Amino acid sequence: VMLRLCELGLIKGAAHITGGGIAGNLVRILPPHTRAVIDRPWIMPSVFAWLKKLGNISTDEMFDVFNCGIGMILVTAHPGAVRDCLRQECEMAVPLGTIQPGPAQPTVDLQAIKEKVATSWY
Repeated sequence: VMLRLCELGLIKGAAHITGGGIAGNLVRILPPHTRAVIDRPWIMPSVFAWLKKLGNISTDEMFDVFNCGIGMILVTAHPGAVRDCLRQECEMAVPLGTIQPGPAQPTVDLQAIKEKVATSWY
């Protein structure tokens, strides 16, 4: 699927979200003078709420360490076309946010999503 999306010119960047969380991995693919704003909620697997509660882990640390259910982030100017291609292959896709102008060093802004999920962990 990824190869086809790339061949169609639909992908500007892809970040595999592993240890280091969303911000630590997404920032690596952003060009200078941009910031990714992650502000749209998604359904997090319940294991993350369980981990947070069991380990008494702060929301900030959860997002710094875990992917919170997001395994891959694709950056595209054509979200509808990408979503359609992924759905044809039975892959789930959810919009997470936007890429905006930013400081010289690229950044990832998770504040809005952290505020949205802070009350829904339990």
